[in-house]
Amino acid sequence: MAFRTRLFHFAVALVSAGMLASSADAAPGDIYNLGTLGGFGTTSFGRGISNSGLVTGGSGHAFLYTGTPGAGAAMVDLGTLGGQFGSGAAVNDAGQVAGTSDTTGAPFHAFLYTGTPGSGGAMADLGTLGGNYSDGYAINSAGQVAGTAATIGGEHAFRYSGTPGAGGAMVDLGTLGGTNSSGHGINDAGQVAGYAQTASGASRAFRYTGTPGAGGAMVDLGTLGGTQSAGYDVNNAGQVTGSAYTAGDVAYHAFRYTGTPGAGGTMVDLGTLGGPNSWGWAINDAGFVLGFADRSADPAGAFWPTLWLTDAANTAIDLDAWIDVANPTLGAYWTLSSGSVRGINNHGLITGWGDYNDGPGGLSDGKRAFLLDASSLIPEPAGLALLSVGASSVLRRQRRRRAPPPRRPSSLIDTRVIYCGDCLEQLRKLPDRCVDLIYIDPPFGSGSNRSTACRTPLNSGSCGTRNGAGGALTCQRPTRPARLAATATREEKLDLVELVNDLFEHRWRLRKTLDDPHGRPHSCRR
Repeated sequence: MAFRTRLFHFAVALVSAGMLASSADAAPGDIYNLGTLGGFGTTSFGRGISNSGLVTGGSGHAFLYTGTPGAGAAMVDLGTLGGQFGSGAAVNDAGQVAGTSDTTGAPFHAFLYTGTPGSGGAMADLGTLGGNYSDGYAINSAGQVAGTAATIGGEHAFRYSGTPGAGGAMVDLGTLGGTNSSGHGINDAGQVAGYAQTASGASRAFRYTGTPGAGGAMVDLGTLGGTQSAGYDVNNAGQVTGSAYTAGDVAYHAFRYTGTPGAGGTMVDLGTLGGPNSWGWAINDAGFVLGFADRSADPAGAFWPTLWLTDAANTAIDLDAWIDVANPTLGAYWTLSSGSVRGINNHGLITGWGDYNDGPGGLSDGKRAFLLDASSLIPEPAGLALLSVGASSVLRRQRRRRAPPPRRPSSLIDTRVIYCGDCLEQLRKLPDRCVDLIYIDPPFGSGSNRSTACRTPLNSGSCGTRNGAGGALTCQRPTRPARLAATATREEKLDLVELVNDLFEHRWRLRKTLDDPHGRPHSCRR
């Protein structure tokens, strides 16, 4: 990344509860390229951030990023559970990481990493609920992990408590009357947010409170007028964010749920950026929601990283447009709309991934995890007392300025759309100068079928195959055994694609034209 000469002051904040958290006194829109693990990890994805500024994600293996970018910070390899791939999903202030890794000769399992990498730190397998796979998605300050695990006949949300190998246990949180459920967020009280099937088979957002078998209950949070919803995160106030269908199931919108279900609790529609759809992915303790939304002028299926404020209007901030205004020099090097935003902390620091390109002579380009300072949009939490702990860490990064790189021709169109029909007819519909690369892959007329991945909102339908004999092209769900069957959602497929992204890049450099690992759906257009 070609930074302008810039001075950053990092203070250490002491929360009234006694927890240390770092706060960046930096210019709005400062964004850091966190790099990769190198070797097999040629890309990186930021997926979780703690209030102390620790970042976790995946770069072939799960990683933990610690320290001040440019001043001794490091991306540390956390290894795997014996297999080849892994990814961290969430990290707490103690540096414990929850995530997913493949195991030796077995499918993916949820893990809990505890300790200092290289000095006794270890990744522990959290097991399953009787099936053959599990995923860890969230962790709280006590080290409890929430996620999804296979059962004998499906998959259920779980909460793991205790120390693996020393009394720790994965507890099944059940469903809302249907077959499957999935846990995605957990707060410090142990409340879990996710989605579960009802007896009718519909998916509904839930919040689980209490202890299973001792009064604990999974409660349906409802919808925004449609038939289905999904929860993805819960904060320490018990607020839940996710996505829900509106009346008639014509669109799905991000929501913020506040209060007690059945006793005044309400699901608030957060709207979009002017288009039809949106969803919330993460929520901090002040209720700021991080997610994605359509712009009004976008092609079908296009999403943009979005931050919803807590004002009366629930104002939606397009982060891709905001960073271009707040910090045009650094904003020119990043395309956040081609990536994902995944985590936000109480100080307004955001992590995710995007496409990075600072031109010749800069840092290596490609899909990179980032740390974005959006603190100017988010006030500090009430009761936070900033105390000076030692001298402020000062970061100076100086690189010669470069003109922003030109936008790729393909920025004129939505590259996640698969155009179906006669080639000549479809080419006439495309705008001029919109092609980066033309790729021809003979032999033709072989009659072979090649599947293409398709991620669709919530639990919506499937897509078909590319026929080598010249047949029509539709989309088809990935074929992860058992896991990506009828119950699989877009987010679960995203996690799988992210875990094996580096393998895809080694074997098929042009993969990204058919499978974009940022969680937004492909669509088929005629």
